[in-house]
Amino acid sequence: MAQTLPGAWLLVPMMHQSMIWGCLVIHSNGVLTLELTQLIEESGKHWVSEIECSRLILWNGQWCRVDRVEAQLRADHPESFRPLQVCCRNGEVKQCWAFTKTVRLKRYGRKRLIIVYEQEDLSDLPRFLLTDALHWESVRVIQTWSYHWACEIFHEFCKQVAGFEAAQVRNQ
Repeated sequence: MAQTLPGAWLLVPMMHQSMIWGCLVIHSNGVLTLELTQLIEESGKHWVSEIECSRLILWNGQWCRVDRVEAQLRADHPESFRPLQVCCRNGEVKQCWAFTKTVRLKRYGRKRLIIVYEQEDLSDLPRFLLTDALHWESVRVIQTWSYHWACEIFHEFCKQVAGFEAAQVRNQ
């Protein structure tokens, strides 16, 4: 029997109901899998995910960790982090500094990377966002990402009440 994604049966109805945003927000870097992104893309939706800092991207012809690329940009070209004002899901307007570029990832192909700082001096920890929507501006990606906290609340509920924490990859 084929293995299925945990909770994948919930994703299809959620994708059809997400017409409000026109995309599905993946709220955890542990959830980003090739199979899930393909499922979302095949349904005609876009996705936004945070990725781990160790993810490899093709940068200047070499495979590099995204955090090393960020450190090089911050040290050599801090002006490449543009100031942005983003209206978040709660109506709050947040100032942030972002760098964006379309990059290549192994197996995933071309995706848009956005490196986001909340402090002007770039002293806080960056957030690494990734989307399949190559045409989206940084503001739209960050704004879409701001909805992930509502998803986190739903996820916690599912783990505590619906028993998702006990659900693992199944052979049924």
